[in-house]
Amino acid sequence: MPEIILSDYFYGDESEEFVFFKIPRQLITNPKFKHVSTDAKLLYGMLLDRMSLSAWNDWYDSDTSAAGGKPPCPC
Repeated sequence: MPEIILSDYFYGDESEEFVFFKIPRQLITNPKFKHVSTDAKLLYGMLLDRMSLSAWNDWYDSDTSAAGGKPPCPC
């Protein structure tokens, strides 16, 4: 595996080497979700990422939700 060197600038598609998942702040700050494991919170963020990719590609189910199903809002 090639070594990743952090530099001051990114060139071309180098920025694609760093991928981030968005996790709703409510999952972290709301005491209602304190019992939910960090693995489950990360998985939820990964599912949201997949759903947004489906929406970006215009892949929708028959009920007009993004393909793969829409994760329920944790709020």
